[in-house]
Amino acid sequence: MSEEEIIRDEDCNEDILKQGFLILTNKRLIFRKEKARVATLTKEPGDIMIDATLDKIKNVRVEGIIAKKIVITIDREYKFGVLNTKGWMKDLNEAMSAYSK
Repeated sequence: MSEEEIIRDEDCNEDILKQGFLILTNKRLIFRKEKARVATLTKEPGDIMIDATLDKIKNVRVEGIIAKKIVITIDREYKFGVLNTKGWMKDLNEAMSAYSK
């Protein structure tokens, strides 16, 4: 199998896990929490909360009318507030399809 490559990544918010960084590679979906430092207006990497191979993703959909979120089901539903839900859907579906071949 090919080397792991980042397809898309974004600073975002998950409804329960809160602020973090969502990363889609050709092999995995990763969400790393971030810790904000108000005094210096910087962020530092936190714990990896999701690290799932693409075959573990059971469902992907978009929900919402004004504030759309991408909903990814792995062990439970995760709701991510990303800027381009259509782009994430396209990239996730293509990566999942390519991974399963």
